[in-house]
Amino acid sequence: MRSAGVGGLPEQTLEKRKPITLGQIVSELGGELIGDAGVQILQIAALESAGAGEISFVAQARYLPQLAVLG
Repeated sequence: MRSAGVGGLPEQTLEKRKPITLGQIVSELGGELIGDAGVQILQIAALESAGAGEISFVAQARYLPQLAVLG
């Protein structure tokens, strides 16, 4: 029996994650990409802690000032 990892996925599955590019994300979800489509994303992170290889999002206008500080 495999132990459960993040979100109930088996840990073995988590170890096999592959990076995805911003271009692939836009291709799958739609939208407009301004910048380098080849940037690789390894995981999702909270806005205040996201770093290189991580992606986050702003769901409510009240968080826009936080995004301005990070940029």
